[in-house]
Amino acid sequence: TTGAAGSGSCGIGGGNPIVVEAPALQTTLLAMRQLVKSLFSHASSKPFREPVDYLKLQLFHYPSVITKPMDLGTIQKRLDQSAYERVDQLRADIDLVWENCITFNGATSWIGKEAGTLRKFAEKKFVQAKLSPN
Repeated sequence: TTGAAGSGSCGIGGGNPIVVEAPALQTTLLAMRQLVKSLFSHASSKPFREPVDYLKLQLFHYPSVITKPMDLGTIQKRLDQSAYERVDQLRADIDLVWENCITFNGATSWIGKEAGTLRKFAEKKFVQAKLSPN
């Protein structure tokens, strides 16, 4: 995998988290799964599908810069394990992927620009799926 992810705040809005009650839970989980699937399918997502292999890439300082790594594959596993109880938890992890990348590589690097593209794409998908916290 090329590229890297970074640490930092996720940039999700304030306010009350969305807590999903039982009848709506299955519908919401399905929408969350479809959203993550759409991120995997995006042409720019390949560098973000697996954890950064910083040893292979000889980015030995990566763990000192990125203290909370996140990638789409890990998000998919967490979703499959029902680790997300609220939409804002999923959103925070997705935002963290892009924040990590930009923190480590810079917003103007090619991979930072890809992260920016995917951030906008993800936001659009959250709104379309009515998973926006507002």
